[in-house]
Amino acid sequence: MKKKALCIIMIAVLVAAIAAVIVIKNKSFRKDKVQEYSDIEQAMEAADFNMDYTDRLAGVPATGYSSNSSTIEITYGDAGFIRKTLGVANNSDSRSGLTEKNEQTINNYKVTLRGRDGKYYLATWEYNSFAYTISISDSQEGVTLEEMTDYIKSIR
Repeated sequence: MKKKALCIIMIAVLVAAIAAVIVIKNKSFRKDKVQEYSDIEQAMEAADFNMDYTDRLAGVPATGYSSNSSTIEITYGDAGFIRKTLGVANNSDSRSGLTEKNEQTINNYKVTLRGRDGKYYLATWEYNSFAYTISISDSQEGVTLEEMTDYIKSIR
């Protein structure tokens, strides 16, 4: 009987220890939430990797910079954003209504382009353990393949 009680106590202690580790890891993860920064240098420092980006997206200059340890995102007012994420296969936003899909090789990247009515709103690709997204807001007219290609070539 004593062995059984001791076994139950040891299992309870083990379960409590595992639960404590899970709570600690979750708290650490929550500390890594995306934060806003006043410039790209601060965002890159927080992410611990660099990012080259276009000065304008759909004619709008960069207005915001945010990051955490694995992602840098640059917003361009209400025109859209570009995003670079370490260690994931796809970091794009979920978009409905982009009925046209086109795959192109641009800068030796296999890029998936999505759009409608002959204009592009979303480009995604992977390179060197990073996932990239260019997202043009639905409030914009979209961009041509040439414009999207120029954006893609400017991002590293």
